[in-house]
Amino acid sequence: GGDGHEHWHVSRVVVYWLEAVDETRQPVAGFERRYDSKVGFCFFDSHHDLSFGRTDLGYDSTGCGKLGEDAFRMGLSVGWSDVYAFFLPGQEVDISGLPDGSYRLWAEVDTEGWFRESSRENNVTWVDLELSTLEADGRRLARVVSVGPRPGD
Repeated sequence: GGDGHEHWHVSRVVVYWLEAVDETRQPVAGFERRYDSKVGFCFFDSHHDLSFGRTDLGYDSTGCGKLGEDAFRMGLSVGWSDVYAFFLPGQEVDISGLPDGSYRLWAEVDTEGWFRESSRENNVTWVDLELSTLEADGRRLARVVSVGPRPGD
């Protein structure tokens, strides 16, 4: 993994990018996208989110393997998700120097087509954010104002 997890990760299985949007939520011409720094994921059934699919774990965290192993079995079952908390290493897009305003954060999974999927129609989603600066101490605040498609939409 390279980030203290001491287990296998799949490189760049999800890519995130941030772009500025105007008042109609269209991309701002000339804005240079900001990409994430996340380089690897180990995914497994951690949250049963949907009302369909299997109800028991198909893939658990032991499927990520351990340092030194040369085989592992990871995946996501239909109806399940794997939530990565914001405080885990590498969960960021650099917003240094960005002005306060409206942005869209995109996420696209399996851009290389490495995994067997029943459909690739749900591999992209987004969230719209309002970025502001707190005057008291200069910290940045990102407020979610709308969300894109979710599994099952």
